[in-house]
Amino acid sequence: MKIEMHDPNGACKKYVEKGLDYLEIKYARILMFENADKKQLSRPIIGNLVCNPDKFKDNIYHFKCDGIMARIPKNTIGHSISLAVAPKKQMMLGPIDYRYQEESMKLVENGFLDVDALNSQSFQPNQHISVKNITIYDLKGPGWILDHDFDSCQGFWPRRLIGDHGVYMSVQSKSLGYGWLRMYFDPSGIGEEMVWIV
Repeated sequence: MKIEMHDPNGACKKYVEKGLDYLEIKYARILMFENADKKQLSRPIIGNLVCNPDKFKDNIYHFKCDGIMARIPKNTIGHSISLAVAPKKQMMLGPIDYRYQEESMKLVENGFLDVDALNSQSFQPNQHISVKNITIYDLKGPGWILDHDFDSCQGFWPRRLIGDHGVYMSVQSKSLGYGWLRMYFDPSGIGEEMVWIV
Protein backbone atom coordinates (compact mmCIF):
# COMPACT_ATOMS: atom_id res chain seq x y z
CA MET A 1 0.00 0.00 0.00
CA LYS A 2 1.15 3.53 -0.72
CA ILE A 3 -0.10 6.76 0.89
CA GLU A 4 0.83 10.06 -0.72
CA MET A 5 0.54 13.13 1.50
CA HIS A 6 -0.20 16.66 0.28
CA ASP A 7 2.97 18.65 -0.39
CA PRO A 8 3.76 20.94 2.60
CA ASN A 9 4.72 23.68 0.11
CA GLY A 10 1.90 23.07 -2.36
CA ALA A 11 -1.68 24.29 -2.66
CA CYS A 12 -2.50 23.15 0.91
CA LYS A 13 0.49 24.94 2.51
CA LYS A 14 -1.79 27.07 4.70
CA TYR A 15 -2.92 23.91 6.53
CA VAL A 16 -0.09 21.37 6.16
CA GLU A 17 3.16 23.36 5.99
CA LYS A 18 4.46 21.97 9.31
CA GLY A 19 2.15 18.96 9.69
CA LEU A 20 4.72 16.31 8.77
CA ASP A 21 7.10 17.82 11.35
CA TYR A 22 4.53 17.20 14.10
CA LEU A 23 2.39 14.22 13.08
CA GLU A 24 3.18 10.84 11.54
CA ILE A 25 1.27 7.75 10.47
CA LYS A 26 2.42 4.93 12.74
CA TYR A 27 0.48 2.22 10.89
CA ALA A 28 -2.63 1.71 8.79
CA ARG A 29 -5.26 -0.98 8.52
CA ILE A 30 -7.38 -2.22 5.64
CA LEU A 31 -10.68 -3.24 7.25
CA MET A 32 -12.85 -5.47 5.08
CA PHE A 33 -16.58 -6.11 5.30
CA GLU A 34 -19.21 -7.65 3.07
CA ASN A 35 -20.36 -4.97 0.68
CA ALA A 36 -24.05 -5.73 1.11
CA ASP A 37 -26.93 -3.35 1.77
CA LYS A 38 -25.68 0.23 1.36
CA LYS A 39 -28.31 1.45 3.86
CA GLN A 40 -26.92 -0.82 6.58
CA LEU A 41 -25.06 1.33 9.15
CA SER A 42 -23.39 -1.57 10.97
CA ARG A 43 -21.20 -4.17 9.30
CA PRO A 44 -18.98 -6.86 10.90
CA ILE A 45 -15.27 -6.75 10.08
CA ILE A 46 -14.46 -9.94 8.16
CA GLY A 47 -10.89 -9.11 7.13
CA ASN A 48 -8.20 -7.01 8.79
CA LEU A 49 -4.77 -6.25 7.33
CA VAL A 50 -2.29 -4.21 9.38
CA CYS A 51 0.13 -2.17 7.27
CA ASN A 52 3.41 -1.00 8.77
CA PRO A 53 5.46 1.79 7.17
CA ASP A 54 8.41 0.43 5.21
CA LYS A 55 9.78 3.81 4.14
CA PHE A 56 8.82 7.48 3.86
CA LYS A 57 10.30 9.61 1.08
CA ASP A 58 9.11 12.61 -0.94
CA ASN A 59 5.85 12.86 1.06
CA ILE A 60 5.00 9.21 0.29
CA TYR A 61 4.61 6.39 2.83
CA HIS A 62 5.19 2.85 1.57
CA PHE A 63 3.62 0.09 3.68
CA LYS A 64 3.89 -3.69 3.95
CA CYS A 65 0.57 -5.29 4.89
CA ASP A 66 -0.21 -8.60 6.59
CA GLY A 67 -3.20 -10.06 8.38
CA ILE A 68 -6.52 -11.83 7.88
CA MET A 69 -8.06 -11.67 4.39
CA ALA A 70 -11.84 -11.81 4.04
CA ARG A 71 -12.99 -15.28 2.95
CA ILE A 72 -15.78 -14.27 0.60
CA PRO A 73 -15.79 -13.70 -3.17
CA LYS A 74 -13.43 -10.79 -3.91
CA ASN A 75 -16.07 -8.84 -5.84
CA THR A 76 -18.28 -8.63 -2.70
CA ILE A 77 -15.59 -7.16 -0.41
CA GLY A 78 -16.05 -3.60 0.78
CA HIS A 79 -13.25 -1.91 2.68
CA SER A 80 -12.22 1.12 4.70
CA ILE A 81 -8.75 2.27 5.60
CA SER A 82 -7.79 3.31 9.09
CA LEU A 83 -4.74 5.37 10.07
CA ALA A 84 -3.07 5.49 13.48
CA VAL A 85 -1.64 9.00 13.82
CA ALA A 86 0.81 9.99 16.56
CA PRO A 87 2.66 13.20 17.44
CA LYS A 88 6.40 13.28 16.70
CA LYS A 89 7.04 16.10 19.17
CA GLN A 90 5.09 18.25 21.56
CA MET A 91 2.15 20.10 20.08
CA MET A 92 -1.24 21.20 21.30
CA LEU A 93 -3.19 17.93 21.40
CA GLY A 94 -6.68 16.81 22.13
CA PRO A 95 -7.23 14.53 25.12
CA ILE A 96 -4.49 11.90 25.20
CA ASP A 97 -6.73 9.28 26.75
CA TYR A 98 -9.14 9.24 29.65
CA ARG A 99 -7.06 6.35 31.03
CA TYR A 100 -3.73 8.23 30.85
CA GLN A 101 -1.56 7.82 33.93
CA GLU A 102 1.82 9.54 34.21
CA GLU A 103 3.11 6.73 36.47
CA SER A 104 2.97 4.22 33.61
CA MET A 105 3.23 6.32 30.43
CA LYS A 106 5.76 8.89 31.69
CA LEU A 107 5.26 11.46 28.90
CA VAL A 108 6.22 14.30 31.25
CA GLU A 109 9.07 12.45 32.99
CA ASN A 110 10.60 11.38 29.64
CA GLY A 111 10.45 14.93 28.29
CA PHE A 112 7.84 14.36 25.60
CA LEU A 113 5.43 16.79 27.26
CA ASP A 114 6.69 19.98 28.90
CA VAL A 115 4.03 21.02 31.40
CA ASP A 116 5.39 24.60 31.66
CA ALA A 117 5.20 25.04 27.87
CA LEU A 118 1.62 23.72 27.67
CA ASN A 119 0.18 26.90 29.20
CA SER A 120 1.65 29.12 26.50
CA GLN A 121 0.85 26.84 23.54
CA SER A 122 -1.80 27.83 21.05
CA PHE A 123 -3.48 26.16 18.11
CA GLN A 124 -1.33 26.25 14.96
CA PRO A 125 -3.42 26.01 11.76
CA ASN A 126 -0.49 24.76 9.65
CA GLN A 127 0.20 21.59 11.69
CA HIS A 128 -2.33 19.33 9.94
CA ILE A 129 -1.56 16.38 7.72
CA SER A 130 -3.63 15.62 4.66
CA VAL A 131 -3.69 12.51 2.47
CA LYS A 132 -3.65 13.18 -1.26
CA ASN A 133 -3.95 9.61 -2.54
CA ILE A 134 -3.99 5.99 -1.29
CA THR A 135 -3.12 3.10 -3.58
CA ILE A 136 -3.76 -0.50 -2.47
CA TYR A 137 -2.16 -3.29 -4.46
CA ASP A 138 -3.51 -6.85 -4.93
CA LEU A 139 -6.39 -6.60 -2.39
CA LYS A 140 -8.89 -8.26 -4.73
CA GLY A 141 -6.37 -10.40 -6.61
CA PRO A 142 -2.92 -10.23 -8.25
CA GLY A 143 -2.42 -7.08 -10.28
CA TRP A 144 -5.60 -5.47 -8.89
CA ILE A 145 -5.06 -1.81 -7.93
CA LEU A 146 -7.51 0.22 -5.85
CA ASP A 147 -6.95 3.95 -5.99
CA HIS A 148 -8.43 6.42 -3.48
CA ASP A 149 -8.02 9.98 -4.70
CA PHE A 150 -8.61 12.45 -1.85
CA ASP A 151 -8.02 15.36 -4.26
CA SER A 152 -7.80 18.80 -2.60
CA CYS A 153 -7.23 19.13 1.14
CA GLN A 154 -10.21 21.52 1.25
CA GLY A 155 -12.86 19.21 -0.18
CA PHE A 156 -15.26 17.47 2.26
CA TRP A 157 -14.31 20.25 4.69
CA PRO A 158 -12.78 19.68 7.24
CA ARG A 159 -12.67 15.89 6.96
CA ARG A 160 -9.61 15.79 4.72
CA LEU A 161 -7.40 17.40 7.37
CA ILE A 162 -5.98 15.48 10.35
CA GLY A 163 -4.76 17.82 13.07
CA ASP A 164 -4.40 15.59 16.11
CA HIS A 165 -3.32 12.16 17.29
CA GLY A 166 -5.81 9.30 17.09
CA VAL A 167 -7.18 6.58 14.86
CA TYR A 168 -9.05 7.73 11.76
CA MET A 169 -11.17 5.77 9.27
CA SER A 170 -11.72 6.65 5.63
CA VAL A 171 -15.29 7.41 4.63
CA GLN A 172 -16.78 8.22 1.27
CA SER A 173 -19.60 10.54 0.33
CA LYS A 174 -21.03 10.30 -3.19
CA SER A 175 -21.10 14.07 -3.54
CA LEU A 176 -18.00 15.03 -1.51
CA GLY A 177 -15.53 12.17 -2.10
CA TYR A 178 -13.21 10.75 0.55
CA GLY A 179 -12.59 12.07 4.06
CA TRP A 180 -11.67 10.89 7.58
CA LEU A 181 -13.68 10.19 10.74
CA ARG A 182 -12.12 9.63 14.15
CA MET A 183 -12.54 6.06 15.40
CA TYR A 184 -13.25 5.21 19.03
CA PHE A 185 -11.29 1.95 18.96
CA ASP A 186 -8.66 0.27 16.82
CA PRO A 187 -9.95 -3.21 15.87
CA SER A 188 -7.07 -5.69 15.98
CA GLY A 189 -8.94 -8.71 14.65
CA ILE A 190 -12.20 -9.66 12.97
CA GLY A 191 -15.78 -9.88 14.25
CA GLU A 192 -16.10 -6.33 15.62
CA GLU A 193 -18.91 -4.25 14.17
CA MET A 194 -18.13 -1.05 12.25
CA VAL A 195 -20.71 1.71 12.51
CA TRP A 196 -20.31 5.05 10.79
CA ILE A 197 -22.43 7.97 9.76
CA VAL A 198 -21.09 10.50 7.25
